Amino acid sequence: SFISKDDKFKDIDDLVEVSFNVSDISQVVGGILRSGDIIDISIIDNNTNESMIVLEDIYVDKAISSDGLQIDRSSDLSALTINILVSKDDSEKLNSYLNKGTLRISKNI
Repeated sequence: SFISKDDKFKDIDDLVEVSFNVSDISQVVGGILRSGDIIDISIIDNNTNESMIVLEDIYVDKAISSDGLQIDRSSDLSALTINILVSKDDSEKLNSYLNKGTLRISKNI
């Protein structure tokens, strides 16, 4: 689904932009994520192979190709780096989980 930044963040005072990249487009919905998409972020634990949702209903601010170009909604390029907007607490939560397993993204439709 798509939502405007202003609507999504009108009540968040400690907003930060966080970036993450992946090595395989299967981790990010085949590389089709674009600015304005709403996603859920999961981690597949390296030790147990269990999937755990870390953050839900997260706003994608930028999608970036493997050569560093920002991708607009009409582009066919695959996004391998994603910038998201979250609260500072959610940023810290995500960072605490990133080294525990494989990142997986689900796009809300």
